[in-house]
Amino acid sequence: MIRSMGITTLGDYIIITIALIWLIVAAVSDIKKREVPNWLSFSLIAIILGIRVLASILSWQFSYLLYGLAGLILVYAISNVFYYTRMFGGGDAKLLIGLGAAFGTNPTFMPLGIVELPFIINFLLNTLLVGAFYGVIYSIALALKNRKAFTIEFRNIAKGTERIRVIFLVFIGIFLLIITKAQLYSLLPLIFILIIFPYLYIFIKSVEDACMLKLLPSSKLTEGDWIAEEIKIGNRVIKMTAEGLTPKDILLIKKAKKKILIKQGIPFVPVFLIAALISVFAGNVFIMLAELLV
Repeated sequence: MIRSMGITTLGDYIIITIALIWLIVAAVSDIKKREVPNWLSFSLIAIILGIRVLASILSWQFSYLLYGLAGLILVYAISNVFYYTRMFGGGDAKLLIGLGAAFGTNPTFMPLGIVELPFIINFLLNTLLVGAFYGVIYSIALALKNRKAFTIEFRNIAKGTERIRVIFLVFIGIFLLIITKAQLYSLLPLIFILIIFPYLYIFIKSVEDACMLKLLPSSKLTEGDWIAEEIKIGNRVIKMTAEGLTPKDILLIKKAKKKILIKQGIPFVPVFLIAALISVFAGNVFIMLAELLV
């Protein structure tokens, strides 16, 4: 029993250490090059599963491997949703799948108070919260950096959505008339979110259209790049897809010697790194905030 616990605990130390090292390397690459190399993601998956297989055989605790596979499958499903809705790039999605395998079990060396929920759930919830703050701050920084283009785009989108915003506010007004005072106080956070939602949408859309588009020569295109508009080359039309540009698309564009307007995403791997560090050393941020408010 002591021997088996020692093996899985050692496995946890190695897995968490490798995951954090791989995340640091991936975060640097994402910030510098706006891409996460496939070898990083695939090697993370292979190494983590290899460690889990070895630890399971030596300790006769095959749940150690099964929970890792369950984490991989869970995060694979989540990553595909984010990928096909174009919220994540392919590199982000593949790296997250590797983290699912790494964080599928609760590290045995962590205090019980920190791991009140399954570790993978703590990590995903922390990623959600950190990602929201990170996205807003990053978007504000982009808007300030490209102030003139952002202001023009914001005004154009605001003018084009004026009628929709008025209808939205009318519905909120009707909703306020039919609820009681007690319901009003309990629903204030939701009402506030509903009121600012149209303006938040305009802000994000303006940042995306004015600050996250870049004209690149064909020589600098990479597989998976998202094009901002359809490209017509002879009889061929390259359409905007979640998968981005394929090697064949890039070869065709290079032959045509075209410059292409690319949509650049926010480098999101730093969010994974921050969320992982918080999960390991602090626990679940949502639970911590709830305890502070109570």
